[in-house]
Amino acid sequence: MEKDSNSPKHSSFFSSPSSETYLYRTYKKEALETNKKFIGLLLLCSLVINLSILISRIWVPGRDAYSEWILSGTQFGISLLMAFLYRPVIKKYLPAKYSQIFSYLYIALLFVINILSSTFFLSHDLETFSFLLITVTYPVFIIDTPWRKILFTLLFLTIYSFCDYYAFGLPNDTTYYNVFLRDMTHQ
Repeated sequence: MEKDSNSPKHSSFFSSPSSETYLYRTYKKEALETNKKFIGLLLLCSLVINLSILISRIWVPGRDAYSEWILSGTQFGISLLMAFLYRPVIKKYLPAKYSQIFSYLYIALLFVINILSSTFFLSHDLETFSFLLITVTYPVFIIDTPWRKILFTLLFLTIYSFCDYYAFGLPNDTTYYNVFLRDMTHQ
């Protein structure tokens, strides 16, 4: 019995081609077109989340209300700008092959803003929640190989952990050290 040359080769998680990589390569064009359609949904969800964070600042002001308004407004402004640019620019002129890169870059921007705001600038419960919300929900909006999503998530979780430790984890101040420990276990 001959093996079909198009059949997936069974391999380990780290070697290529795995069956998941084979499926992705087979349907790559459709995946990229779907990613381009999902950009609008990603921008809409981002806009709603950032608007809710901005509105929550009205009801629950933190320690430094001015900084909180600036950073929350920046997040909302970026989301609003991207939502306004979606139809006339992104949907019309962005080739499908770049939709995945665009999605990853936009999510990376949201991660960076949330990491900076939750570790160095603000009282930090709401931003930690929004960071975790992005971490949990972004894989729904990008069709890609699982290992790339895992590496992308691990990169930003590692950056968050280091920034959180640097901002709160120094053991000489037990109040902030407890904040760091709570963030790492998210209790």
